[in-house]
Parts: sequence; structure tokens; C-alpha cells
Amino acid sequence: MKFIRRLLNDKGINPDSTSSLGAGMAYGWPMVQTLAIAGQLDGGLTRANLLVAHRSIDMTPPTHLWGLRSRLNGNKDAFIIEGGVFAQFDSVKQSWANQGKLIDLDGKSQNCTWDPSTSSCKSS
Repeated sequence: MKFIRRLLNDKGINPDSTSSLGAGMAYGWPMVQTLAIAGQLDGGLTRANLLVAHRSIDMTPPTHLWGLRSRLNGNKDAFIIEGGVFAQFDSVKQSWANQGKLIDLDGKSQNCTWDPSTSSCKSS
């Protein structure tokens, strides 16, 4: 997060002005990377190349816990993040303290078909 805070400060944006900046970076970073990859594919930035680039993303964004990857594998794995860590907020230190090791389930979730009539996900 020091990296992200420095990027914001370098652009004259106070990182403490709103917590929405963190969410914007978490969602924005993968999108910027996807656009960069799509633009390098044959034909440049097209809808098809954007989808190909997104569905083949494999990176570790600076907003994620160390070791947690953002990865998709075409239609085989449609979940970009499958992991995390249990943490407890320390009000004195004003930070999160991990309560164990990183849980990495990358590639282990089954894709499903959303059923709007039951508002549920059915395994494919």
C-alpha cells in the first residue's frame, strides 16, 4: 500500500481523503493491465481482445495480500481471486493483523450457471 499511497501523493491526491481511493485502485489496477495487454494483441484494443486479455489475466496486484494472485483461465476458471486470510483489526495500531496463513484456493472453485429464478448458482 506504500506504493499506492506514493502514486496518489505524486499526483497531488491525498490518500487519506477518502477510503474509496483504495477500492478504486483495487478495481482499477487489473483493468489498466487488461487494457494494456489487449492493446498489444493483433488488431489492437477491440472488444474481443479486451475479453481475451481479461480472461487470461495472471498477476499480483499491489493492492492484494502478498502471494494472492489475480488469475483467470479462459472459461475453465472464471473467478479472479480465490483466497484470502483471516485478520483481526488492532484498534491501537490501526491496522489488520493476520490470524494465520494465506488461504489459496486458486483454480479450485467450480464455474456455475446463475439461475435468476432462484437467485442461486448451479454447478456447470
